[in-house]
Amino acid sequence: MCAVGVNLPQALPVIRLLNLKKPISKTRQNKDGMTALHIAVAARNYEAVQLLIELECSVDLVDNEQRTPLHYAAEHGYPEIVKFLLRQEVNDNENRSCLMWAVCAGNIDVINYLIQREDAPKRADRDKHGYTALHLAAMVGNEKICTILTNQGWSLSERDNHSNTALHLAAGRGHTDVLRCLLSSGAAMNEEDEIGRTPMFWACMGGQSHTLHCMIKELGFEWRSPGKTGARPKTDNFGRTALHAAANAGSSACINVLLNIEQEDYVLSSPLVSCLDINGETALHEACLAGKFDCVLSLIKARSAANAFGRLGRTPLDCAEKYEQGPQSMLIIDYLKSEGALTFEELRIVAAKILQKHWRNRKTNRLEALKNAKK
Repeated sequence: MCAVGVNLPQALPVIRLLNLKKPISKTRQNKDGMTALHIAVAARNYEAVQLLIELECSVDLVDNEQRTPLHYAAEHGYPEIVKFLLRQEVNDNENRSCLMWAVCAGNIDVINYLIQREDAPKRADRDKHGYTALHLAAMVGNEKICTILTNQGWSLSERDNHSNTALHLAAGRGHTDVLRCLLSSGAAMNEEDEIGRTPMFWACMGGQSHTLHCMIKELGFEWRSPGKTGARPKTDNFGRTALHAAANAGSSACINVLLNIEQEDYVLSSPLVSCLDINGETALHEACLAGKFDCVLSLIKARSAANAFGRLGRTPLDCAEKYEQGPQSMLIIDYLKSEGALTFEELRIVAAKILQKHWRNRKTNRLEALKNAKK
């Protein structure tokens, strides 16, 4: 195996000699599952590759990750070796084809060669996650490859196993230029994933504040929709807003982007910080669950209710105390208490005392009224 990894003319006679003495060496695999042909391809030793094929070394043996020598050639961008090896193709353990590896590695020469062949890869081919080549190009943030693929007929509306489009994946990774590219090619900006989240939500979940700002202010992504009594922020299937998503991700930068945009928009029926999910909880609950002090600080400063609670019977303080996430938890707990925050049980006790006082006062007033009436 060492001989094939040496890109020198003297290596070829050594390979022939070794094959005569140990024919099995051409199929033997190292600890990573690589054969001599894998190593020759990785070393870009074209003459050694040709010789190994001449010696009938198998082109479809796979390494521990189920990659053939052809996958290596595509990943490293060796078009001359790709052309030589393209007799048959075996997908890896992610079910990713040679083209997909070339896309992930950004090897445009290999991509162009593969898509221009008569037996070019099918546009709808997917890996085990449901990603097409365009999904992968969007994920790695390669605008040029996205353009090549869309021009060659890759669909902008194809969805992965969780119903995400390429636009969702680009937004979640902060690839703003790819977003522009996909939109200019006709991508629908407000498509929803399997639980009703638009690409804007994905930018929040990925903590991509710059991309989020560009999406709303420059590219025109919708963050609210009109209603009878004023606009309401867009929500997912669980009633969560983009602010909930940003808080859950622990991104104070995205929280601040949304709050600043809200300040410029006076048509919301209620403040973002007051919006409730289907459990009746606010973004502050999410921030406390995530254990992110800077997010809690931003939301409290924006006048989020410190004692809000929903049908799960927990306040933000309950969330901070019950789901401790590290050293920031005590900071959050102390800060919430300084802002008058109580647990749900403490609220219940306070409410009971208020009711008792109210009924005592009412009873006293009635007795006094009766005494006055007798006089």
